[in-house]
Amino acid sequence: MLVVFAIIPVGMVVDQVTSEEGLIPVIQFGKRWKGRQLSRVYEMDVVTLSRFGYDGQFYAQLALDPALQDPGMTRAMDRPRYRARRIGLPIMAHLMGMGHTWWTLQVYAALNLLFWFLLFFLLWQRVGFNSVRDILLAVSLLWTTGTLVSVSKALTDLPAAVISLGALTLQGSGWIWALLLGMAALVKETSILSFTPALSAFKSNGLLSKKTFMHLGLLFLPIVFWVIYVQVQLPPGRATQSGNFALPFVGMVQKLGEGYTDLRTSQGETTFFRIGLFLEIVSLCSLFFQALYLIVKPKWSDRFWQYGIGFAVLFPLLGPSVLAGQFAFTRVLLPLTFAFNLLVHQHEKHPSFAIWFILGNLGLGGLAIRFGLTLLGY
Repeated sequence: MLVVFAIIPVGMVVDQVTSEEGLIPVIQFGKRWKGRQLSRVYEMDVVTLSRFGYDGQFYAQLALDPALQDPGMTRAMDRPRYRARRIGLPIMAHLMGMGHTWWTLQVYAALNLLFWFLLFFLLWQRVGFNSVRDILLAVSLLWTTGTLVSVSKALTDLPAAVISLGALTLQGSGWIWALLLGMAALVKETSILSFTPALSAFKSNGLLSKKTFMHLGLLFLPIVFWVIYVQVQLPPGRATQSGNFALPFVGMVQKLGEGYTDLRTSQGETTFFRIGLFLEIVSLCSLFFQALYLIVKPKWSDRFWQYGIGFAVLFPLLGPSVLAGQFAFTRVLLPLTFAFNLLVHQHEKHPSFAIWFILGNLGLGGLAIRFGLTLLGY
């Protein structure tokens, strides 16, 4: 079973490996940023396959200097303070690569794949693969677009989601679960939205108990202290409008309108291109149904519902920068996808299971299908 499920994510990584640079192309350094790279990266003359590259190029350079002491760090980042907040994965790569530039970049490029395997074994241990329903759950988590984008572009989204999800299985087992949630916030700060399960622990421990204060410290102090350090260490940079947020549903309506226009005017394009435009629309609709499920069918005491509800509330507030493409919004809302599918797997019976599963996942298998067809020679 592991071999079958691993074919696509491992294949997407291996497909980018070169004999000269190993896994470094997975990081996707961009031509535009080449002259602004840290000197250690620039001197390596790493391959740049596209104009802009992708976000992983910034986090990979943080792995070379997680203490933010290199004077070239600000120049190498598009948004220095924003990127530097997500220091968890770079620190892991730095420690595992022992500070050596080439090895640190190799480790960083491979870490998402490691977390993919952790997610597989978490599913295997907690759910198993004993029925069609179990297999569909695995497909919806392991092959969903957000997961595969994070793996194939060396991003922070999958590791943060897996660490948070793993913490839920340990809640109530000492302090480790709170520490893991705190670590997830260092990997990606939006993981704070998955801190909701801690509220039930605080209630059972007593709101003013010593244990509650210890857990609060493990949850919030790492990210709070790190953000303060980043603010002191790095200059504010040029003020820009991020476009990450908008009024409720404004971004979604705008994206759907643009997607419909693009699809209508793409008559002369290839079938693959038009399918991609279609999935831009359907994937957003799928995430809408995921958020809708968590809101209209609340399960207040369920850890998975608590894990995802913050992202269900976040969804309608996303702005044009995040909703620009499915590679962005599917990974940003990955905890929502995980929570939705775990809840449907656990609580829904036929035929409601089939209805919700299809509505919530119909547009999120495009990347897996596309790579599968590539492997078959299409």
